This record gives sequence, C-alpha cells and structure tokens, in this order.
Amino acid sequence: MLTASGIGAKLKQARVSQGLAIDDISRNTRIAPRFIEAIETEDYSSLPGLIFTRSFVRQYALILDLDPNPLLEALPKVDENTAPLPKPPLLPLPTGD
Repeated sequence: MLTASGIGAKLKQARVSQGLAIDDISRNTRIAPRFIEAIETEDYSSLPGLIFTRSFVRQYALILDLDPNPLLEALPKVDENTAPLPKPPLLPLPTGD
C-alpha cells in the first residue's frame, strides 16, 4: 500500500486543482466513477484486476496531463514466477488415416 502521497492522492490532487469532478474524469475516460474513487482511495481490491488498474491509472493520468510512468511504476506488478500460465488449447489427436 502506498502512503498518503501515493498514486490516488496525486491523481485526486491534480483533478481537484484542475476543478474537475469524478464525473468529468469518468465521462472523458469512460472509466466508471466507482473505479475512479477506488483509484483515488487506493482500494485496488475493488478494481477488476491489475491489467485494468494499470490501464485506468494511465488514462486518468493522461486526461490530467500527468506523466503516467511514475504512477505505473508505483503500482504492484505481476509476479511472473507465480502467475499461472494459460492452459494450452486442446487439439484433436492425429489419426492414422
């Protein structure tokens, strides 16, 4: 978890200083207001997964003319060593025709 000066606080501070409401951000990014609120409060468990969270943070930062890269760097990353691999597709067995 990040501190009070974390991702959510920075985004909220920029939004408020630009005189924008959560609904303004939602309208411009098409991110649901509840997800914007979750980002601002850093309640990542209410967001639909890390890939969506990273995309939402990027869009939110860009709409505020902020560089998204430092914010994205502060987000948790997928641990490639423990991430489950996708199952291979089932292929029919070759026949001896």
